[in-house]
Amino acid sequence: APQLPWLWTERGSEETTVLFVKGQLQDKDLIIVSPPDDAVVWYYSELYGIKNSQFDSRIAFDRALVLVDPAEDQTPASVIADRGPDQAVLDVESARLLGEFGKLQVYDVSCE
Repeated sequence: APQLPWLWTERGSEETTVLFVKGQLQDKDLIIVSPPDDAVVWYYSELYGIKNSQFDSRIAFDRALVLVDPAEDQTPASVIADRGPDQAVLDVESARLLGEFGKLQVYDVSCE
């Protein structure tokens, strides 16, 4: 490892995405992510101090930050259907791309 210091300075898609989301996150936001990226995103979220409750769709929220992996044929609607609350709660048509970080995209989705 000491001979390869650059390995420790590069961040992957999931870590970079979590850092971006942390900067955007408000108290009543929900984060929605599905496989294959969920476990890695949860790991980095815990590492950087994002509360587990921000992933709990049973708790009241004002908006959702949806993490999408287009290489896995994901869309905001498919991620919400897989891991989010009832689609009637969110206005999927309002999905707005906030940023793209390697293989992941972050969308802002409003409540109905």
